[in-house]
Amino acid sequence: MSSYTSSRNFKAAVLIEQKQSLKIMDIKMPTYLDQHQVLVKIIYTGICGSQIGEIDGVKGKDNYLPHLLGHEGSAEVIKIGPKVKSLRKGDYVTLHWKPNDIKNAKPYIYSDGKNSINSGNVTSFSEYSVVSENRLTKISKKIALNKISALLGCCLLTGFGVVKNDLKVKKTDKVAIFGVGGLGLANIIYLKKIGVRVILSIDIDEQKLKKAKTLGSNFSFNLKKEEKKLLKKKIQQLGINKIIENTGSTSNIECAYESISSKGTLCLVGVPPYNKKIKIHTLQIHFGKRIIGSHGGTTNPKKDINYYLKKFKKNNFRELKPLIAKVGKLKLINKAIKEIKNSKINGRYLIRL
Repeated sequence: MSSYTSSRNFKAAVLIEQKQSLKIMDIKMPTYLDQHQVLVKIIYTGICGSQIGEIDGVKGKDNYLPHLLGHEGSAEVIKIGPKVKSLRKGDYVTLHWKPNDIKNAKPYIYSDGKNSINSGNVTSFSEYSVVSENRLTKISKKIALNKISALLGCCLLTGFGVVKNDLKVKKTDKVAIFGVGGLGLANIIYLKKIGVRVILSIDIDEQKLKKAKTLGSNFSFNLKKEEKKLLKKKIQQLGINKIIENTGSTSNIECAYESISSKGTLCLVGVPPYNKKIKIHTLQIHFGKRIIGSHGGTTNPKKDINYYLKKFKKNNFRELKPLIAKVGKLKLINKAIKEIKNSKINGRYLIRL
């Protein structure tokens, strides 16, 4: 363990109680770092649907309240703890929730001067953060200062990984996507990049469907305007053999499973509330239909981040920039979360720290 002194405080958005707004608090600057812990100064962070799920208690009771949130972003390394070998002070990094092959660090416990504030192996809704070394991948300063850097930690890793690693999509496949928010748009960008010609976007928001079209989707379906039985017919007419389900809606999952081709694969990315279950007839699984789940795109952060950077660096990541819908300040994070929940954000909302 290494220690140092600092009288500074920093701002952080803290989850005090589920289904309530985050509280912007003054947190004491860390005074020690344990093995494989790294203190970073956050530059950008994205607001992912997983954090909104945490706030709303989608997976059930939260036993770690109060705690910090956020799991994707870019940052500068300020201090390293014992046994940190891959990074040094002054490096720039992307923060990701999927670990690499370095040993896990203990989650840091913060204080506001009176109470303890918990955290995980990576948090990013704060000006500073103590992050486990295995949740950090070194990138250049130029990339770290680019807004798309924040998306490398989850949106792109998961969105691209679902296509590349989970479904192993080929350009001859025909793909449908339920939910074209930030993650769904990332799916489309990668599908377009590898040459897939049939991409069906499904959502309840017409503006999101229009944006999906500009990024490469050539078919769309508005669930708010048309009945699901018509969607099933469209999926079958197009011969869709791979479906990405981002919404976590049980009725959408059932519809996708029933509609996909007889030997097609449904990949579940969105997570239904813990008290909801799907109902399907399993006979088709015996004849080749498959359901698989994605855990962050089954990604290797260090390997995949560098792979995607090389693949999209031409034209200064122009293909990725439409994913960023809005950039705001930490003090406006609750307003941002409300806008996301009300489908007012067409893409990813970033916080600039």
